[in-house]
Amino acid sequence: MIRAVWGAFHQEQATGEDVCGVLHQVAGILQFELATLSAQVEQGISQPEDPIFRQITQAFQSHLEAVEAMLTAFEQGDSAGFEAGMQSAQDANNALMEAHRQAMEQIEAMANVDCIFCRAENPRSEERCRNCGRNLPGAVEKSSFAAENAEGLDRGGPQGAEVTENYVLLAGAVQEWRREEIDADQLMEALQAVEQRTRAHQADLVQQRDQIGLAPAEAREALHQGVDMTESALCDSLAALEKMKLAFVKGDDTYLETGLHDLEKASRALVAAYHAAREAAAATR
Repeated sequence: MIRAVWGAFHQEQATGEDVCGVLHQVAGILQFELATLSAQVEQGISQPEDPIFRQITQAFQSHLEAVEAMLTAFEQGDSAGFEAGMQSAQDANNALMEAHRQAMEQIEAMANVDCIFCRAENPRSEERCRNCGRNLPGAVEKSSFAAENAEGLDRGGPQGAEVTENYVLLAGAVQEWRREEIDADQLMEALQAVEQRTRAHQADLVQQRDQIGLAPAEAREALHQGVDMTESALCDSLAALEKMKLAFVKGDDTYLETGLHDLEKASRALVAAYHAAREAAAATR
């Protein structure tokens, strides 16, 4: 993203605001990843003294520092400083990929577990032995991909629902893919369908923003805030979908999990924006 917008800027196909916008977006992604790692430590999921975990954390931190340095250099018109920051970001990304490779090797080494009853070998992801049907030691918990709000956002869904129908549909598709009920092509079709709906929603925002001028003056600020919140959440949704697509490009389905996690966060932001817009619209009646 950064290289693309930097190149477009030099070709006068992107503005300075575009460059800063991408840098802020990438910084936000990195800050979210660091917050996630910190939460994993607090929850006891990850151990801070683990060498691979330390390497991953340091890589994200170095990447964030590089992006912040690039932002400062760009604002000061320092092209050399920007290029140096981009190289530092690349170095941090390389370190992250190496840590990821080591982590995958560890996971593969622990990919199977023996049933304590019949000694049959099973994938560690299984909860029950495929041979005797008894619980496996250290069986993983069921998927955390909660399918809340199955009736969709527009109809309100069950009480307390906080996610959109798009998220529910895609989370369900990922679950079906993991259970081998659908193949990779069908999962990609679901991703593309959600992306198409998200982009259509983005297009609708243009008309909604134009209509704000017809609302009473006292309600316009709240309506603008609702549209701004929606626009930001839709951008985050598209970024999450792009991350999920990387699973197919890189052959690594961990991108599905992290991307779906990001999509859930964006989905909750969309719900908040939806309710904010409804409250603002109600105030105009």
